[in-house]
Amino acid sequence: MNKKIIMAIALLLGGLTPLTVVANNLEQSSNRDVVIDEDYLMLRDIFPNIDDKSIVVRPAPAPGKSYYLNRNDLQEIVNKHHVDSYDDEQLKGIYVTRAGRNIDRQEIETLVRGRVMKAETKQYDDIDIKVRLSKQEITLPKQGDIKYNIENFSYADTTGNFQGEIIVSVNGKAYNNGLKFSGVVVLKKKLPTLMNSVQRGTIIGERDVIHRFENIKNLHDGIITIAGDIIGMETKRHIRANSNLQFRDFQMPLLVKKKQQVNMVLATKTIKITATGIALQDGAMGDIISIKNVTSGIVVEGKVVSAETVQISISTNKPTIANSLTKTNQSKAIN
Repeated sequence: MNKKIIMAIALLLGGLTPLTVVANNLEQSSNRDVVIDEDYLMLRDIFPNIDDKSIVVRPAPAPGKSYYLNRNDLQEIVNKHHVDSYDDEQLKGIYVTRAGRNIDRQEIETLVRGRVMKAETKQYDDIDIKVRLSKQEITLPKQGDIKYNIENFSYADTTGNFQGEIIVSVNGKAYNNGLKFSGVVVLKKKLPTLMNSVQRGTIIGERDVIHRFENIKNLHDGIITIAGDIIGMETKRHIRANSNLQFRDFQMPLLVKKKQQVNMVLATKTIKITATGIALQDGAMGDIISIKNVTSGIVVEGKVVSAETVQISISTNKPTIANSLTKTNQSKAIN
């Protein structure tokens, strides 16, 4: 009878307080519940003082499950197996629980990773896999050789979605009929990025650069993927730390700045002419910029070859360039 019902009856009929109610027919737990690893409950699991370890009582419950042995069950076991060394405490009801282990999700992810690597054609440096199982709680035997095998696997490389079934075997025998799973793959590329935010005009050094992984779906042609492409480059704008870097935000360091006085040099195999000019544009190494001769006022184009020096080429300017440079400037013959 339910304990609460007995207590209610006692209160109504006898005026007793709950603390004085004694329900003699309620069996109490012995607080010695048994946890086993094997396929069978052994007599010694219930009565540890039994010397014989080979006596089987009954099959164990399924992994992660339990069953209850009441006093009558235990008394029947005592009689059947002629147990003569026990006390009354040992005949109180006990729960028998079969120990187990959860399905190894990491092992499944490893198997899926192998399948994806065979099917994927895109270039990537790292891969994230998230597996969703159709059943959240699956308990396997704690003992035994557990193996997993993937069947009916499909993978869509355009979306990264996959699905299939996991067949679990224990000691070479199938344990389940097929556990369905699905999930998504994220392919990542290792990209250079900046450790700290920098302002416009910062020259990037090796110590400024770290690496991070980015989903390849977020990449486009303008994103920098090689650290060497930004080392020694100058930023054209403020750039936040840990952001994707783009070619449009970097330039070669400026060797010549607009309105700066520069040396204009025109050289051939036989002569070298120098003059002073004013840069009309910013220029990095190799840039072609416009320069105004401070003496003649003539504007010509030249190539930035070093800090404050611009090389003038006759072929890219007017034929009168030599004359414009020589006014009040020196010329020098080269042997």
